[in-house]
Amino acid sequence: MNDSVSILVAVFLILVILRWMLGGSQSNQPHQQLGQRQTGRRPQHRVTPQMIEMVRAMFPDIPTAAIQADLQRTGSVETT
Repeated sequence: MNDSVSILVAVFLILVILRWMLGGSQSNQPHQQLGQRQTGRRPQHRVTPQMIEMVRAMFPDIPTAAIQADLQRTGSVETT
């Protein structure tokens, strides 16, 4: 009985240490994401008509609004 309690305590401690080493607690992540939302939106990149036309030349069937939104998000014609 005494050995099984020691084994259970050791396994529990090992699991807690591994979880701490591999990423910490999961409960902090929603608070960090909430803080990012409260501080404002991500800064949008400046989109020029030339950037939109470059993407439109490669993908003519994608709406201009979708191209502009993605360019504002990424800031890069290559990524879009």
